[in-house]
Amino acid sequence: MRLIRWLTLVLILFAAGACAEAIPNAQVGLVLIHGKWGSPPGPDAQLFSSNGFEVESPWMPWSKSGYYAKPYDQALAEVHDIVQKMRSSGIKRVIVGGLSFGANAALAYATQYDDADGIMLFSPGHMPERFYQSGGSRQSVAAARELVAEGKGESRINFMDPNQGKTEGRSTTASNYLSYFDPEGLGNMPLNATRLRKPIPVLCVMSQAEWRLGREYIFRNSRPTRKAYTWNRGRRTPMRRVRWKMKRWRSCDQSPPTKARRRPFAGRMRSGRAAVSPVPGRVGGWASPTTLRNRQSARLHNNSA
Repeated sequence: MRLIRWLTLVLILFAAGACAEAIPNAQVGLVLIHGKWGSPPGPDAQLFSSNGFEVESPWMPWSKSGYYAKPYDQALAEVHDIVQKMRSSGIKRVIVGGLSFGANAALAYATQYDDADGIMLFSPGHMPERFYQSGGSRQSVAAARELVAEGKGESRINFMDPNQGKTEGRSTTASNYLSYFDPEGLGNMPLNATRLRKPIPVLCVMSQAEWRLGREYIFRNSRPTRKAYTWNRGRRTPMRRVRWKMKRWRSCDQSPPTKARRRPFAGRMRSGRAAVSPVPGRVGGWASPTTLRNRQSARLHNNSA
C-alpha cells in the first residue's frame, strides 16, 4: 500500500509537470469520487490533502442514499463544475480520480470533457455490459428502453443493483436507470477507453484478482499513443521499472513501449541455471547445468569420432 500511495503521488507530480514547468502541490487540484454505495471523501483524500493538494470529493447519485436520482451525464456535469471552479481559483492542473464506480466515472468524464489533465482509476468497477450479458439486468434494461421509447422516461422501475458480489433492490426513473446500466452507455469502460477526448496520463491501480480483467478488458482496444500505465497492488513491481515508466512519462514519450530484445548470457549462472552459448543467427536461451553437461559431452563425443 505504501508503494501504491507513493506511485500515486509521483503520478500527480509528473502529470502536473509533464511537458511543462514544475508547479507546487497547492496548484494541483484533485476531484476524488467515491464508489458505489459509498460516500465522500474519495480515495486517499486525506493523504493528498496532507501533501498540499487541493481536494474536492462530491456526493454522487450512486451513494448509499443517492438512489440514482440524477442521470449519469448530469453527475459528470457536476464534476465539470467543480473542475471549472478549481480552474477559476488559480489551480493550474486538475486530475479526476475515483474508486470502483468512481473510477468508472473518472474514465467517463474524460470522454465527455477535455479539461482534466489526468485520471486515476482505483479498482475500476461497475460493468453494465457484463451484468447485461450475464442476464442480471437484461429484463430491467429492456423494460427501461421500452418506457423511454414510449416517452415515459420519468416512469419509475425497480431493479437489482450489483456491488462486490452483493445485490440490493433499487428504484429510479427509466431514463436515469439506462444512463447507468445501458450496456452501450457511459458506464461501458472498454468503449470509454477508446473515446478519450485527448491523450492524458492514466493511472490504473488494481488488485491481483483484477489485473487480468483490467489489462484485457478495459484497455484492450485503447490507442497505443495514450499514456496508460497500470500497476498491480498485489504484485511487486521493480523500482527500476517504475522509474523507467516515470522517465518516459516525464519526457512526454507517447510512443508504445518496445519489446526488449533478449540477450545471450553465455557461461553465466542465474539461480542455478546457466546460459547456452547462442547458435549463430539465433538468440540464446536458458538451460540447466545438467543439460549443458550433456550437450558438452555429446560435442566431445562427436569430435572424437
